[in-house]
Order: sequence, then structure tokens, then C-alpha cells
Amino acid sequence: MKDGGSHDPDPAYPARAHRAIFLLTMVAVAACQDNGPDVPVVGAVSVSPPTAAIDLGRTVQLTATVTDAAGHPLTGHTVIWSSSDTVMAPVSVTGLVTARIAGVVTITAASEGKSGDARITVTSVTVASVTVTPPVDTLGGFPTVQLTATPRDSAGNELFGRPIQWVADNSYVAEVSGTGLVTGIAAGKTGIHATVGNRGGVATIVVPPVAAVMVGAATTAIAVGHRLRAVSIVFDSMGNVPDWRAVTWSSANPNVAVVSPNGLVTGVSAGTVTITATSEGVKGDGVFNISGPALVFASISAGNHYTCGVTTAGAGFCWGENGTGQLGDGSTTASITPLEVAGGHTFSQISTGWTHTCGLTTSGAGYCWGDGQYGQLGDGTMLAHLTPMLVSGGITFGAVSVGGSFSCGVTPASKVYCWGVNNYTQLGDPSLGPMSVPTPLPGGLTLQMLSAGGGGACGVTAAAAAYCWGYGVGAPAAVEGGLSFTTLSTGTSDRCGVTQNHDVYCWSVGSSPPTIVPGRLSFASVSVWEHYCGVTTGNAAWCWGQNPNGGLGDGTNGGSPTPVAVAGGVSFAAVSTGYFHTCGVSTSGVAYCWGDGSSGQVGSGNRAYFNTLPVKVAGQP
Repeated sequence: MKDGGSHDPDPAYPARAHRAIFLLTMVAVAACQDNGPDVPVVGAVSVSPPTAAIDLGRTVQLTATVTDAAGHPLTGHTVIWSSSDTVMAPVSVTGLVTARIAGVVTITAASEGKSGDARITVTSVTVASVTVTPPVDTLGGFPTVQLTATPRDSAGNELFGRPIQWVADNSYVAEVSGTGLVTGIAAGKTGIHATVGNRGGVATIVVPPVAAVMVGAATTAIAVGHRLRAVSIVFDSMGNVPDWRAVTWSSANPNVAVVSPNGLVTGVSAGTVTITATSEGVKGDGVFNISGPALVFASISAGNHYTCGVTTAGAGFCWGENGTGQLGDGSTTASITPLEVAGGHTFSQISTGWTHTCGLTTSGAGYCWGDGQYGQLGDGTMLAHLTPMLVSGGITFGAVSVGGSFSCGVTPASKVYCWGVNNYTQLGDPSLGPMSVPTPLPGGLTLQMLSAGGGGACGVTAAAAAYCWGYGVGAPAAVEGGLSFTTLSTGTSDRCGVTQNHDVYCWSVGSSPPTIVPGRLSFASVSVWEHYCGVTTGNAAWCWGQNPNGGLGDGTNGGSPTPVAVAGGVSFAAVSTGYFHTCGVSTSGVAYCWGDGSSGQVGSGNRAYFNTLPVKVAGQP
């Protein structure tokens, strides 16, 4: 074969060509799939400085260096800092270490499984002195001053982070908090000491004495059963007007007006009275004129820690607890003496409950006030009101009665309406939810009288049959026993009634038929809540049952299963039981209360917890 001639094909060439093409293709694919350079792997973490000594309260900034296996520095890798003792020396996310307690701690910086440490020694330099600033301060127009304590070493260097203990020499003059905030209390001088270790410093605090007190008000005229805010102005010996100085209030004649601890003056009966504000023995007086007729009551109703009554002139007055506005005077401030119900209505009746009240005017209009969250005020809302709201529907009522969170009324035609909560079928229809407007009692039951209480109600028909509904009963049902009643009273879980023979029968919800009350007294009326009371046909009051606060009125606080005579010889026209207190109106129109008076519900001008004998309500002749 000669050069330049044609060659025979290599039999292995096609296979080699295909293999080359395949390799080139794989390289191209790999190049297309390349996401960038490889991320270097962390090889080590070092911390600098590796050791450090810092004093208490000081800080030191540590730095972490992340390197790869070859020792080249890396960036962009997360470093997590930790301390072997976070109480002694915590470390921030940036490596800042704060010395808190003397000792040795290890600070670690970690990244992707690698870590490095630094050994930190927290030293305690001896405190040589403590300076308190300001060194002297007078508390005049402002009641407080912030003191600062600075501990230093023997070279005068400020020491940080040392615990400081504060104490006042005379805590009757001023007191000091754990942070050095001083609050003045009364006239005098006291040292405020700051101690660090066994060294201390002191500041002197002076509270100037009170020099004068003035009493003022928007007006000096107050009507009986109304309230007015009196204001005290205190001057100290340096001419400051420190409104933070303690003031006590007193009335020269509580029979004319009483005053609350914050200066709220309530007119009790007609007359002139001096109201005194006293601050640290210095007195200031204000003279107030109380006007209005003496209170003569026609009826009374005791509720849950409050009481209401209607005078012979038709004015409504309430006293005691007032957290939901149940006194009806436009406020939520309790009262230990009678307050006139706002609105100028002429009432024929008022009925009290747990936290709301309803009244009936002489024209038959129903008004309710106080807690209204379940619609129990009957004004079409679920809102509380501090003054009387007209019951919706234009219904003319002959009587109203208030239960736990519901109300009922009966018309002159004996038709019954109820409104409010219905969780125990208080409205007589188990299918209803809370109703904010009067809802007819189902079944066409007509009643001559009714009594609501707790979670249910009862009433008497024209045929003297008793029916109850609500808690433990459901829809209206006849009371067992076939007794003929003239009147009924509904308590929390008990019910009582007076028969046509003047016997009292009582029963509990879900119990057997009514049982007669022992003693066979001739009763005209009965009232029940947590205890029982009644008035005989001879106008004597008798009570029985629980008696933790003297609600039986017999001079003791021991309960009795049988009726005991209310002491005092008062001739009562009616009595009403509340929650562990009782009230009654005499045949001459004088209101008395006894039992628990802790909320002012006895109305005598104080909050006595025990009143085992009848006490005359304030504002009466």
C-alpha cells in the first residue's frame, strides 16, 4: 500500500466515536446543572480573646472566627453563643458578656457542629464608698424622689452591677422601694440608706409639716338622699399644695349628713352640718345645708347586699351595694344611708334582686335599673343602666317582682309577663333564650300576686291555688298539696306561702309537698331568701333559719329551726328578707334593718358586719 492512497475503515472507530459523544454530552449536562461553587465546610471556630477578667457589672465583647479545614477564614456562617452559667455571666447573640456574679464561666461560640471557648473570670473589687444622690431633698408638691446610689473602689472608680439594699430610718415619714424610689408619707425627717456590701451612703429626706387645710365644694346645699363631692386643699409650711398628703373626713352630725373616706357628702336629714377634713392633726371645716322632708316609709324591699324603699310621698330610696347601679342614683358608688332614686318618679312599689331593681309608678308604669346583661331591665337592651329605664311594651302593671337575673310583672287583669335570663325557664317557656322585653307567661295562667326570687317565681291564682316555675320546676306547675294560699314568697331555693288559715308552709325546690312551719303563729305575710321572716296578724315580726350576721333580729347570731320573735317590740306592717339581712316597716312608717351591714345595706350610717337587733334606717324622725 502506497502513501496518499485510500485506507480501509477502522472497525473500532464507530464505538469510540459514540463514547466520545456521550462523554461530551454528560459534561455539557453537568455544566448546565451546576448551581455555583461549593460552600466551604466549617473546620474550626475560635474565640478571642480566649481569656478575660472583668469586674462585676462590666462587659466584654468576644469575637468568633470561623475557618475551613485549611484555616482560611469563612464568612456568612451562623454563630450561636452560649454561657456555662447564665446567672454568673450571660452572653448576648452578638457575643457581649455581662458580669453578674464573681466566679469563672466558659463562653462558647458554635457553628455547624464546631465550637470554640473563652474562659471569663468575673472579679469582685472591694467597695470602698457609696454615694447617694441627691444627698438632701424636700418632698413638697410632689410625693416622690428617685435616689441613685453609686459604689466606688478605693481609686474612685465606679463599680457596676453591685446589689444595693435600700432602707428608711423612719418609714412613718417616707418609705423607699428596692430601686431607690422614695415616697413621702407624713411630716418629719428621715435618712434613706443605700448599702453595698459593708459600705453605705445616706440621703436626708424632709417632708414639711401641714400648715393649713381648706374644705370646698361646688355648692353647700344638699337635698336629703343626694350626694355632693367635697374637696380638701392641703398647704404645707413651705407654701406647697401637696395633694398627696393623707386626709380623713368626718361629720359633726351623722344624723344630718355623712361623709365617705374620699369626701362624698350625703344628705341624711334636714339641718346644718360641719364636714371636717383632717391632715396630720390640722383641720379644715366646711358647712353644708341639708334640706328636704324626713323619710317616712310605706314599703321596703331587701335584696343582695342592698335595700330599697318607697316613702309615703312615693319617692324611691335605696342604700347599700351599688356596683351595677342597682341603687338607681346615677352612680356605682355604695351608700351607707338612703339615696333618692333618680328621675323624679312617684313609686307605689320597688322590688330588689341580686344586682338589679324594678319599680312600679302610681300610674302602673314599670321601670328597672342596674345590671341588664340578660335583658332583665326589660327596656329592649342587654345593657346596664344607672338610672330607671321604662319597661318596653306600654304595659300597665299592678305589681312587679325581681328575681336573680330576671323580672316579672302582673297586670291589673292578672296577666303575667317576665323578662331576662331563661336558663332555668324563669320566663315559663323553656324554648326561649334571654328576653329583653316583657314576654307573656305561656299557658294563659292568670295570677293575683307573684313573687320572683333566685332562679324561679311563684304566684297565687284567684282561686288561691299556688303555681311555680323556673329553677327545679320548668314550665308553670301547680304546687303539691292542694293548699289555698293568700300570698307567696320565693327565695333562692326555698318557697313559702301563707294559707287562708294564716299558717305558713314552706318547701324546697324538688322536695316533698309544703310543710307547716312549727309554732302555729297566725301570719299575715312571709318573706324568704336564705332565711325566713313573717309578720303576724298582730303585727309582730318572727324569723327563723340561718343567722350568721343577726338576720333573725333576736339579739343573737345563732340559727333557729323555729320562729323566734324579733326583739325591740316594734309593731311591723311588713318585713323583707335579703341576703343575710332583714328590713321591715313599722305600722307608723319607720324603717328598720338588721343582720349583715357590711355593704351599708342596713342603712344606719355604718358598715357593721353584725346587727343582731333592729336598727333604725338613717334619715327618719
